[in-house]
Amino acid sequence: SVLKRYNDPDLLAEWNNAAGETIRTSRDRGTSAIVVSKLEQILTLYQKGRPIHSYTVSVGRDGLFDKRHAGDYATPEGRYRVTRKNLASRFNKALLIDYPNAEDTRAFARNRKNGLVPPGVDIGGIIEIHGGGDDVLTDGCVSMTDRDIEELFRNVEVGTPVTIIGSTRSLKSIL
Repeated sequence: SVLKRYNDPDLLAEWNNAAGETIRTSRDRGTSAIVVSKLEQILTLYQKGRPIHSYTVSVGRDGLFDKRHAGDYATPEGRYRVTRKNLASRFNKALLIDYPNAEDTRAFARNRKNGLVPPGVDIGGIIEIHGGGDDVLTDGCVSMTDRDIEELFRNVEVGTPVTIIGSTRSLKSIL
């Protein structure tokens, strides 16, 4: 089941390592960073390595899975960057991230080789952190209220690191 992965100690260690590296980079460079925990549905904004605000978010309809391909309604996991700030998004404002990146492309190729991607299906693209949502499931993006995206939008720049993980804690510890 999808929830098994949220009790896998190796995967939890990988997610915690990715989040920790992003936070350390924010501290060392004196910049902003974003960490999204899909299971907890929390986006945390860091400044200089310190959490300054946490926001409730929604993820893809199948967001607890890791994204494998276009149209799977899953939210990707990995380390990204804000590549564009969109003032005129149909979801109020949006921060476009660089999905798919090189790691996503390698994972897609492995999944295709292992028969986990249907024939004729592409990797997908256009993953955003956007407004327009209050407990709204997306096609794979990270959604937040318009009020929250307004605040986040003001506090991040193009190039801001974004790390999306499954969770920092096991499902067992959350329950």
